[in-house]
Amino acid sequence: MKKTTKTKPSKKVVKYSCDDIIKQRHKIWNKHKSIDEDTRFRESTVEYINRRENKHIRSEIREASYKLIEMLFIVVDKKQQTVPFFLNEVQTDFIQHVDRCSKEFKAGKRHHLKFIILKGRQQG
Repeated sequence: MKKTTKTKPSKKVVKYSCDDIIKQRHKIWNKHKSIDEDTRFRESTVEYINRRENKHIRSEIREASYKLIEMLFIVVDKKQQTVPFFLNEVQTDFIQHVDRCSKEFKAGKRHHLKFIILKGRQQG
């Protein structure tokens, strides 16, 4: 008679990216509009980032640290409500421009990383 051994079903390990986490935060915020729900989400995000096996997410944050803003930051809005800090279109465009220029600088295609920024009213 053949001896059989039971094996535990393997746990499927899901590796989330920063963009996955940001999309999930948007989804939760849009559904609940609750800073308490957002706080719970941010706390579990921090736990996920700090797990030893999740080096990939820490590497991604080192490469694109601005993603941490949308993953974890909060801000007080004009109505004095504490809300998640999601980048607006102007802020996203600026970050993408700086990121592109930084890559060009590292590749030797730029000689400096200097920017003149005019403050637009109500644009973030």
